[in-house]
Amino acid sequence: MFDYTLVHWLSFLTTAAIVVATPGPDLASILSRTIRGGRTSGLAALAGMCGGAAVHVILVTFGLGTLISSSTVALAALKWIGAAYLIYLGTNALFPRNSRRSKAQDSHQSKTANCFRDGMLINLLNPKAILFYVAFLPQFVVKGQGPEALQLVLHGGLVIVLAVAVYLPVVVFAGCVKTRGAGVGRFGGVLERLMAITLIGLGAKVATSG
Repeated sequence: MFDYTLVHWLSFLTTAAIVVATPGPDLASILSRTIRGGRTSGLAALAGMCGGAAVHVILVTFGLGTLISSSTVALAALKWIGAAYLIYLGTNALFPRNSRRSKAQDSHQSKTANCFRDGMLINLLNPKAILFYVAFLPQFVVKGQGPEALQLVLHGGLVIVLAVAVYLPVVVFAGCVKTRGAGVGRFGGVLERLMAITLIGLGAKVATSG
């Protein structure tokens, strides 16, 4: 069981690595959280992204991913809700209010649970993510190598591991920048605004994508 050829692994790992390394909403969200809240916030957002990816893998394993990906209404709903959420996060970061109430709210939003939630929702509400898993994972199911469900979970889990391997160094680096003081003050403000604008831009891109 799971006795795949070298060509199988090279094809799978190369394709998965290219897709994972392509910048998108997940990376932007993780970077934004790290720059605003430090390494802990970034790691929480990364964990949330992995949680969302795990849900996609489960949906594909049980055949629900195909149902969602084949539904024009479902994909459209994911697209618009996901785009609105990205724009909301970017706008909230770009135009923080100065009242005590809003400062308390910002402090609450920077907590680990909220970073995890944002990371997970951004991944779950990205229609390209579910389309990727639906189209990609079944290609590497090989007859005679064990139950199809286990093969899907194995390959889906490896995609998540690759994502962690790619994004974790980014979180560590961005966290070091903030810890050493380069991520605060005027320079930190520029970085935060840049990431906020990036989130808004990604939201607009998702909304206008076909």
